[in-house]
Amino acid sequence: MKLSCDLDDTLVGLAKPWLKWLYDQKISFHLFKNQDVTHYSWFSDTFGHHAAEFFLKDPVKCYEGLRPIPGAQAFYIYCIENFNTDIVTHSDQKSTEKGKTKFVKKWFGDDVNIRFFKHLPDKYKSLEGSILVDDYPLHIINHVAHNKQPAILFNYKNENGWGHLENYKGLIEDLNPDMELIHYATNYEEIINILEMLKNEKSFYN
Repeated sequence: MKLSCDLDDTLVGLAKPWLKWLYDQKISFHLFKNQDVTHYSWFSDTFGHHAAEFFLKDPVKCYEGLRPIPGAQAFYIYCIENFNTDIVTHSDQKSTEKGKTKFVKKWFGDDVNIRFFKHLPDKYKSLEGSILVDDYPLHIINHVAHNKQPAILFNYKNENGWGHLENYKGLIEDLNPDMELIHYATNYEEIINILEMLKNEKSFYN
């Protein structure tokens, strides 16, 4: 059984240190929290395109300063022991690929299978036949609608303002995914419980 895991804010915390950077750089005079980030383009919408300098200016240095979400490494070990697992993450430049690859190999092992996709809405095209674990509802909805496979929306500690399906009602109405294939988890133990349930569902293999 194939399993694809997202990287940013699924295995590594990105939004929180990004918000801290905005505050430290005095781009923002208020230290926002993950709950305040209500959609994917929130950073650029709120602070302009220069906010992306946090990772685009030097992706390798950026990811060197990041750490896995607590429990992510143990979760990944479970994944590779029970599934044909890869990490599928967005990148539109080689330096970002280098930074993410270096991070993943450092914290999750040299033999990690990491794949990149360039155009943000097209992630589902790289996920055929996989269960998806991802923090971004867009990818969850697209995957279930187009690939007809289960997905787990991961909202760590329920703290991510962007991680709620109710904010994507328009997309859900347009694509009409099978909502029974969409699961929700706020910690890695919950993800594992869902994955174990999926493994034991005979209908999943049909």
